[in-house]
Amino acid sequence: RYDLGTLAFGSFLIAVVTMPRLVLEYVDRQLKSAAQDDPVVRLVMRATKCCLWCFERCIKFLTEYAIINNAVTGKAFCSAARASFALIAKYPVQLALNNFMTGILILVSCCCVPGVLVSLSYLFVEDGWGIVAAFVLALSMGVTRISVGVFEVAASTIFVCAMHDNECFGGQHAPPAIAAAMGLKSAAQA
Repeated sequence: RYDLGTLAFGSFLIAVVTMPRLVLEYVDRQLKSAAQDDPVVRLVMRATKCCLWCFERCIKFLTEYAIINNAVTGKAFCSAARASFALIAKYPVQLALNNFMTGILILVSCCCVPGVLVSLSYLFVEDGWGIVAAFVLALSMGVTRISVGVFEVAASTIFVCAMHDNECFGGQHAPPAIAAAMGLKSAAQA
């Protein structure tokens, strides 16, 4: 019921949070081109850029989980964001496990798939292999990253579903393998 509005609001929120960082980046470049070499200004600029970058990453992270929570529960964006924040605060170990495993998946996939495809291109191309290998590498990295992004969101959705099931239903709907992987008690164990 709130899906499109949630997506639109989440995207708008990310754009609003990103804009000050981009403006600050522009101001920083203008100061550098004007040969402004004051160490205090540089320090303040770097600290502000770092704070804005951290804030932007937190908002993107929370927005992703709010959109997933919206898909699972049907809540509006703000309610879903609040529920996601509570979920993240209550299950930090499970969240870290989920993020670690998706990070491993991304790393292995983005190294192995392009590596295998570049190796195969060496077998099939005799002349001008370097150009073909560079093209295959770039294309396969892009396609692999997009494809793995789908699995990353799916893993996060399974995480949210398992934690929501644990909260609302005592874990009775979670398969025992997922409950064991997330360190939860399933209904079969209880």
